[in-house]
Amino acid sequence: MAAWVEVACEVADVIRQSEHARPTAGRTDLDGQWGEPCIYTEWGLDHETPVLREWRYPAPDGSRPDPKPCRHEVPSDTRHEGTSGGGR
Repeated sequence: MAAWVEVACEVADVIRQSEHARPTAGRTDLDGQWGEPCIYTEWGLDHETPVLREWRYPAPDGSRPDPKPCRHEVPSDTRHEGTSGGGR
């Protein structure tokens, strides 16, 4: 498997909207029991090929905006337009 590179939120939005994209793994640790509170989701095409990894860092009290920007990564051998990183 190739290394992963950070992409913009808009690229992640397009991948997630694919009719073949499905969550394949995830972890929710809002209390920070295993480190920084976060929501992690990995997306695959038809539950097979990993195509997107995402991290969201919500405030423990649910307030908005999130205290830390989200992060999205795709395999480095994937070509996407607008692949500069940076969360919302």
